[in-house]
Amino acid sequence: MKIKDRVKEYRLKKGLTQVEMANLIGISQPALSCYESGETKPDIVYAFKLAELLGISIEELMKEE
Repeated sequence: MKIKDRVKEYRLKKGLTQVEMANLIGISQPALSCYESGETKPDIVYAFKLAELLGISIEELMKEE
């Protein structure tokens, strides 16, 4: 599973919309959409915020399988 898939999967498990998740970590919805489409990856600051919000480790979030 790639980062983009993991972000979307965990977001949906938490019952969050892209707008809600983006607001919680301090980014725009289009930026989150880019993470989920694989267009970009979160920088280290937002990767840590995502991992914390999703309740997973940074290693789990960032690993590429």
